[in-house]
Amino acid sequence: MMVRVYRNFYGTGKLVNPSDLSLGPQRCKPDSQSTEMVVFQVKLQDCGNAVQMTQDWVIYTTNLTYSPTSLIPIIRTNPAVVPIICYYYRHANVSREPIKPTWLPFSTTVSLEERLSFSLRLMAEDWSGPRSSPIFELGQILYIEASVDTRNHMNLILYVDRCVATISPDMTSAPSYDIITDNGCLVDGVQDDSSSTFIAPRISSDKLQFTVDAFRFLGADVSLIYITCFLRAAAATQVPDSRNKACSYNKVTKSWFAVEGPSPVCQCCERLTCLPTAVIPPMSAGGRSRFGRPRSFGKREALDEPNLEGQTVTTLGPLLVTGPKQRLVTLSVKKEESAPVELWQIVGYFWYGVQTMAKRNQTLLTEFLLLGFGDLQDFKIVVFTIFLIIHVMALASNVLVTLVVFIRSLHSPMYILIGQLSLSEIIFTSNIVPNMLWLILVGGGKVSIARCIFQFFLLAFPTVAQSLLLASMSFDRYVAICKPLHYASIMTFGQQVQIVTCCWLLGFTVAFILYVLLDSLQFCGPDSVNHFYCDISPVVELSCSENPSVELVTSVLCFPFIVCPLMLIMAT
Repeated sequence: MMVRVYRNFYGTGKLVNPSDLSLGPQRCKPDSQSTEMVVFQVKLQDCGNAVQMTQDWVIYTTNLTYSPTSLIPIIRTNPAVVPIICYYYRHANVSREPIKPTWLPFSTTVSLEERLSFSLRLMAEDWSGPRSSPIFELGQILYIEASVDTRNHMNLILYVDRCVATISPDMTSAPSYDIITDNGCLVDGVQDDSSSTFIAPRISSDKLQFTVDAFRFLGADVSLIYITCFLRAAAATQVPDSRNKACSYNKVTKSWFAVEGPSPVCQCCERLTCLPTAVIPPMSAGGRSRFGRPRSFGKREALDEPNLEGQTVTTLGPLLVTGPKQRLVTLSVKKEESAPVELWQIVGYFWYGVQTMAKRNQTLLTEFLLLGFGDLQDFKIVVFTIFLIIHVMALASNVLVTLVVFIRSLHSPMYILIGQLSLSEIIFTSNIVPNMLWLILVGGGKVSIARCIFQFFLLAFPTVAQSLLLASMSFDRYVAICKPLHYASIMTFGQQVQIVTCCWLLGFTVAFILYVLLDSLQFCGPDSVNHFYCDISPVVELSCSENPSVELVTSVLCFPFIVCPLMLIMAT
C-alpha cells in the first residue's frame, strides 16, 4: 500500500510536520518525505491494518492520522483522521475447509450461466447510469437500483424485502436503522423529514428503484454508512400480496400504495404486521430450489448446503455522508484491467470545529417535491387516460387553427388574433399538462428548483399574453359592430401586427420580472409543493428569504395585465 500525503494538508498554504502524520493503529511513520509530499509505503498486513472478507471483496481498512504537536502550549491546526479502505476483488473460490471427495464439490459447483446474479447500485439523479462518487451531504438523495440478471432464466420479478443501514459491513452491528422492512415496506418514507419512495412504475420487472434521503447516525463521528438489502427474485407471474410487494408511504393521503398491484396489499405496513423477512434458508445437499435445479447461491464459496436460488443479501457501501461540521477530502484510484479489476478507494473526512462552518448554518434545497393529485390508487390509469385524450385533442385543434390562419392567409384582424390565441394556448398546455400526466402516474415527483421556476416563467408568459389578446379581440369586435364604416381604417393589418407584438412583449416582460424575483429566493425547507405544477403562491410560501417584494410586485402587475383587460372586455 502506498499513500501519498500533500504537506499542504488543509489547502491553506501551511505545511504540516511529517512527524505528526502516522498510518494505522500502530502509528507507522512515513518512509520518505519531500518539501511537498509525505509517502507511506507498507504491506497491507502491516501497521495493524484490519482485513475483512465478503462475498465479492477482500477489504483492508486502516486510517491516516494527523496529530499536530507543538513546543508551546498552543496549536494552530485541527487534528484529523482519514479512513482508508482498499478493495480487492476475489478472483476465485476461497475456502479454509479441507479438500473433499469429488462428488460433493460437483454437486455444489454451478456454472456462470446458471447463476442468478443480483446487484445493488448507486445511480445518478436521472437514473442514466451508476453514480461515480459514494460521497453525499445531508439534504441530498440516494438513488438506489436493485436488479437481477435474467438473461439465462425465465422471466423474474425482483423484490427488496428488507434494507438496513449500519456504520459497519456487519448488518447485525449497532447502531442500525431499518430503511425497508416487512417484505417491502419503505418505512423511512414515513418520517416527517424524509421523501423516500419506490419509483413507480418499474422500468422492467427485473429492476426495482427507490430513493432515500441522505442521513447520518446520531452521535457517530464517522459517517461511513453501509446499506444491506435482502433481494429476492420470484416468477414474473407472481401475484402481489403481503409478502411480494414494494410499498411507499404517501404523506398527502397518509396511506400506503404499491408499485404494482392493489394498495390493500400494503395495509400490513401501517402496523408492520407483514410476514417477517426470512433468513435465506439452507437446503440439504443435492436439494432442489423452487425453480427445479440444484443451485449454489454463494458466488465465491462452495458450500455443503447451497442456499435457495432466488434470494441473496447484498451490501452497498461504504457511503460517506457529511454533516455541517465536516469537510470532505476524497481520493479515488482505480486500476483498469481486462480481467476483474482491483479497486482501490480511499474515502476520508476531516473534522472541523463549529467556528469554521458557522456561516453554513442552513442547508439550502435544490429540489421540490410536487405532490400532484396524491395516490389515486386504482384510478390513476383512468384519470391519466382521460387527461391524455383531452390534451391531445386540445393540442391538435390549436395546432390546426394556427396552421390554417398562417397557411391560408386569413390575415383579417380577427383571424390573426385567433391564431395568436391558439399559439399561446399551445405553449400553456405543453408546459403544464405533460408534467401533470407524469405526476398522476407516479403519485408525486421531484423537480429541481431551477426547472420549477422556469416552468412558472413558461406559465406566466402565455397567460399574460392571452389576457391582452382577449382584450384586443373584444376591442376589435366593438369597433366592427359600433363603427362598421370606420373599421377598415382603424383596424388595419399594420395596426393589428403592432397590437399582437405588444401583447407578446408585455407578456414576456412581466414573466421575466417574476422569474428574476423567484430566482433570487432561497429555500431551506420544507420541500413539498401541494400542486401539480409550480405556481407562484405555493413556491413563495416555501421560501426562507425575507423578500416581500415578490408578493408586492405580483399584486401590482396583476391589476394592469389581468384586471384591466377583464374590465375592458366587460365594458366592450
